[in-house]
Amino acid sequence: MSTTATATHDCRAATRFVFSVCGTAGDAYPLIAIAAELVRRGYPCHLLANEPFETLAAAQGVGFTAIAPPQENNLTSVEHNFGTYLFPSYERTFRFFEREVKRSDQVVVVNTDNYSASNSLAELYDLPICRAHVTPFTIRSWVDPACPWKQQARGPLGQTFLKYLLPRLYETWDTYPFVLARLNEHRRRWGLAEVRTLRHSEERVRQRLALFPRWYRAPAPDWPNNLAFHGFPLPRSTAEAPPILSRHIEAHGRPLVFTPGTGVPDVDSFFTHAQRCCDLLRMPGVFLSPHARRGALGYGSRALQLDYVDLELVLASAALLVHHGGIGTTARALQAGIPQIISPLAYDQPDNGWCIEQLGAGATIQRAALSGESLAEAASTLLGSEPTLAAVRQARERIATGGDAAAAVAESLAEAFAPPARAESTHRARRDGGPVRERL
Repeated sequence: MSTTATATHDCRAATRFVFSVCGTAGDAYPLIAIAAELVRRGYPCHLLANEPFETLAAAQGVGFTAIAPPQENNLTSVEHNFGTYLFPSYERTFRFFEREVKRSDQVVVVNTDNYSASNSLAELYDLPICRAHVTPFTIRSWVDPACPWKQQARGPLGQTFLKYLLPRLYETWDTYPFVLARLNEHRRRWGLAEVRTLRHSEERVRQRLALFPRWYRAPAPDWPNNLAFHGFPLPRSTAEAPPILSRHIEAHGRPLVFTPGTGVPDVDSFFTHAQRCCDLLRMPGVFLSPHARRGALGYGSRALQLDYVDLELVLASAALLVHHGGIGTTARALQAGIPQIISPLAYDQPDNGWCIEQLGAGATIQRAALSGESLAEAASTLLGSEPTLAAVRQARERIATGGDAAAAVAESLAEAFAPPARAESTHRARRDGGPVRERL
């Protein structure tokens, strides 16, 4: 075997990527897609995530450890969400890292936020962090913040808001007493010093990846200089559309598709409005949620209710998508080249709605204004608007010709953290002289 081949082999054996995320499908799927690409290149990868993602990770050859239960409702309080899902993941994450650093020459942490236990454990074991920004909402700006604060920043008292109120909002989140106290409990247990802010891990972040294209949301002037844009990681579906969906489309035509997201159990009102919209427009609907009414208690003859279908499959034959505004769902509608209506509830959803409106690819309806009538009016306007249809066609073309984002991210990670020469020397140093701590 040649020297180059040996170095590459040593590099792959010596470097292991650990992806850590606690959330719903929109949080986990992009990381699984990237990890799968790394695995195809010969790099061992492991995913720490909520229980439901084990099957998908395993199918892609990605190792998996469940660190939290399924996050079925992400619209409750900070205390409930963090207490139920995030903080129970800390000890499981610690046990994994305690084992992992003993069996891998170099571990690279890939996570999505400052809340993950993997940040403190990267500090404990002196590991590099790559921060994957799944959505623009997670990238802070003091001059052009995300929605809903964007409206205040651009209002008549915008400069006052930017100078005084916005920094206080950021500081409040970074020093949230409940979260900070629980984090420090674990840090003391692991032999780490207490921290006064949740941004303690920022200085350890060696690489930042924007998992969305630059055209989706133009960078703010004060976004990090080392932020690399790679596009939406949208792996091709390996499933097939269920026959009942194909029959429904063949019988009734291109449907309106409605989904409230995977972390929302209270969906009846949403689908009641959807039913009214379909009736007003005399169009078929596909209602996606395991929490929707079933059978005779369903939503009328125009609607087909399904617990789950890969959005890529159903949107390929859809006329329009109505949803909550999660980034993964938003990206799939852009990929399909169809208009979308976003009715946001929380987190990044209002900002994604703003991005879609700026692209001319859809509309936003605030949840308080959501009704069958408002949906029907917006859907009718979008479907009859040539500028909207041109905008979604352009988005579809951009995604189709933009290359494989997951593959591009995988190449970026491999190049940054596992170049053959470094891997060779690191592997030899560890073998000859014990553990080597590199600050990459």
